[in-house]
Amino acid sequence: MGGDISVRMVGTSAEKRDVELTSHGGTVTLTVPKDFPMDVRITLAYTKNAPRTYEIVDHAGLEKRETSDWDMSNGSPQVHSRHGPGGNGLNHVTINT
Repeated sequence: MGGDISVRMVGTSAEKRDVELTSHGGTVTLTVPKDFPMDVRITLAYTKNAPRTYEIVDHAGLEKRETSDWDMSNGSPQVHSRHGPGGNGLNHVTINT
C-alpha cells in the first residue's frame, strides 16, 4: 500500500517494456537507460490537509499539468498533477502515488 519503491531498468531498449509503479505513500524512484524511448504519465494526488511536499526530479524534459479543481470522487478532496510525455512513446511508464 505505502512505502518507497526503487526500480533500475537495465539492458537495451530494443523490446517493448512497459512499467507501472504505484504507492500510496513514500518515494518512487525509477532509473531507465539513457536511450529508453518512453511516454511517461505521473499522477500525484494529495489532499487539502497534506502539504505539497513532493519533488519530481526529471532529466527527460517532461511537461507538467496540474488540475486546479479539487476532485471529491475518492472521498477526500484531492488535486492531481500529471507529467508527460517524455520521448517517442514506445514504452509506457505509469507512476501513481
